[in-house]
Amino acid sequence: METPPATPPPTDADEPAPDAPHPAASRWRGWVWLALRLAVAAAGLAYIISVVQWREYIDEHGVTQPGFLARLAEADPRWLVLGLVLVSPLVLVASWRWWVLLRGVEVHHAWRSVLRLTWAGQFLNYAVPVGSTGGDVVRAVVGARWAEPGKKASAVLSLGADRAAGLAGLLVLAGLAGLTQMHEPTVRMVTAVAWALLASGLLGLALYAWPWSHRRLGFERMKSWPGVGRLLAVADAYRARRFAPVGSAVAVSVLVHAVLASSAACAGYALGLAAPPALLLAVLPVVFVSAALPLTYQGLGVMEGVALALLGGDPATDNAVVGMLLIHRMYLLTIALPGAWAMVGLKSAHPPRPDPTRPVTQA
Repeated sequence: METPPATPPPTDADEPAPDAPHPAASRWRGWVWLALRLAVAAAGLAYIISVVQWREYIDEHGVTQPGFLARLAEADPRWLVLGLVLVSPLVLVASWRWWVLLRGVEVHHAWRSVLRLTWAGQFLNYAVPVGSTGGDVVRAVVGARWAEPGKKASAVLSLGADRAAGLAGLLVLAGLAGLTQMHEPTVRMVTAVAWALLASGLLGLALYAWPWSHRRLGFERMKSWPGVGRLLAVADAYRARRFAPVGSAVAVSVLVHAVLASSAACAGYALGLAAPPALLLAVLPVVFVSAALPLTYQGLGVMEGVALALLGGDPATDNAVVGMLLIHRMYLLTIALPGAWAMVGLKSAHPPRPDPTRPVTQA
């Protein structure tokens, strides 16, 4: 396949700036959005409270089982520590993933600067109940301000590529792990959907990358459309490198989500969960997708509902699944706390110098 010519990344002058919203209207929308988030969070919390067996109960075999709080108190500390150790370096890995995608569109932030922004974003995502998008907003705003002239749009849109690579990594992990659990009807369905979505994404990339289909499908004409032109210019920057930065980001995402699922599994095993590891690796990526909903704090209630539908069955398992996800959130909160230091002075910080020793990622 011939190498397509590189297209310059979009500039900040591609489109006129939209009119600023009226301050009163912005405040009103902000209050409505806050009320909606609080209502969804309250509903999620109420759901968790309703499905947990808080006190001792007698199971179907007539055996007395401990309640939820007792199960937490008796959790195996070795599994808990192992789960925390596994997730400890993930912010560093996530920073490297975004750094690769930034350099793929000729945005030359130093890696330490990307690490600072990523850690600050993790702090907002996990330590501040603003949903899962507050950190992305900070990364977009500050990352664009730090970018070279004409590269601000590229810096912002690289976050979309970062999110897409993360989702693709989840799908790859679920698809691969699901192949080992095809005897489970639910896993068969999840695996089929994962591979169907991955196949669709690969087909779209192939059609965009192949010069003949690129011309026939009218992508060149679309580049003159408002808004779409910026997005396709960033896609062209990756296309010029045969999507190598995107492929590297997806590979890293598979590793990240495998570690996240393994860490959550450790929390489940600490609470007595009896699910095999391969089943958890196939199911937990689907559960984690629900945490991306911006209306909830880390998918509070939504993650539990999805996990119980896929893994639950009896009160002991339900308690272990709910406890596993709560401990999983505590792990993420713990590794995000250093991001509070990264937030200090972020608004007034001067753009850092790019790292001249690191070459642009090539195919």
